[in-house]
Amino acid sequence: MRNYNLNKIKSRYPYTYQEIHELFGVCNGTIKNWIRDGLHPINPHSLPRIILGGHLKAYLSKKQTSRKTKLLPNQMYCVSCHTGVIPLPHSLAKTIRNKIGKGKRLVVHEGTCPHCTNTTIRFGSELEIYCLRPEKNFLQKQKGLNDLPLFKVG
Repeated sequence: MRNYNLNKIKSRYPYTYQEIHELFGVCNGTIKNWIRDGLHPINPHSLPRIILGGHLKAYLSKKQTSRKTKLLPNQMYCVSCHTGVIPLPHSLAKTIRNKIGKGKRLVVHEGTCPHCTNTTIRFGSELEIYCLRPEKNFLQKQKGLNDLPLFKVG
């Protein structure tokens, strides 16, 4: 599933299949799959089927957030396993990219997954990566995660 711009949806507007198709570029089969998966039309027995914008927005928002993976401070995302893993220590590499926002630079950490040996990735700003250091991470101490190995940065 791709990410849809939910700001295009008017919450109180009733949408037909054709209007949803024009809004997101999806075919009628995709909309029918969404209905089978839990999107509720206003009246399922009438034709054309009408879907309230608020229901569509809630459904797509739920689908998009269910694909996200929460990572612990010492984890990276494995693109093959689709989970957070602690990468092999000898495989870590750090790349600093162009600025994002006000004075922040994008830091990309890459490593190797211990399960499938594919690439793992972690994105963040320099400030976030600085906060991952053991001596600076007070949140980690509060959650009792002191035993977990952290990245060696810089």
